[in-house]
Amino acid sequence: MASKSIRISAVLERPLHERLVETARASGVSLSRRVRDLLEAALDAEEDAYWVREGEKRLATWDDSKALTHDEAWR
Repeated sequence: MASKSIRISAVLERPLHERLVETARASGVSLSRRVRDLLEAALDAEEDAYWVREGEKRLATWDDSKALTHDEAWR
């Protein structure tokens, strides 16, 4: 039965490959699983950084005089 997972190829320098193999072995997971976990973590960090930037943009335009109180917001 064919796998439903998508496969990709990547060209790595030997030192990076060796580090990946070592960390996979130390974690007790396959190389594929380790790379997948690291990619997920990198994408999560990238998304978090995006939302931090968006929050900073909103904060820069915040005006207390235009803000609603809690009671005003729930009327």
